Amino acid sequence: LPDFIKGSRTEARVRVENVPELSVNLPQWEGLVRKVSARFKDVPEIEKSEVKIFGARWVRHYLDSEGNKIRDAVIYYGVLLEAWTKTDSGSPIHDQESFYFSRLENFPSEKELAERAEQLIAGVRELRKSPEGQPYVGPAILSPDATAVLFHEAVGHRLEADRLRTNADGK
Repeated sequence: LPDFIKGSRTEARVRVENVPELSVNLPQWEGLVRKVSARFKDVPEIEKSEVKIFGARWVRHYLDSEGNKIRDAVIYYGVLLEAWTKTDSGSPIHDQESFYFSRLENFPSEKELAERAEQLIAGVRELRKSPEGQPYVGPAILSPDATAVLFHEAVGHRLEADRLRTNADGK
């Protein structure tokens, strides 16, 4: 080995965390979803709505040829409320409320979910009444981050030779 590598080896790291159990109370969650989603049924303007509760556990393993061994785990939960409607002219409208948390103690109460569902319904109703945005032609000032994303999406994918699946993809 070259001299600059000989003394650089460190002792292998071993960190193996316990994998926590993903706690799911399916009957309770089903009942909660039914109660909250029922609020959307009485709103004729809303064409489609969804209430989702989910839990996920991610376990990551890292092993390498120098003996390092690491395992960690993350649990997260989420509640997603969504509503779809259309304006009188037929333009689609979608809005959502979401909650993400890593501990079941932070699970939103039925009252809080019901309040957020009502806020979502009111917001979608207001969006239906608001005037539609008109096309704008003129100068735009973009932050450096926004410029990078715009350039990547508009030009970068084509330079990466991403395939356009339909004639409308490049427009």
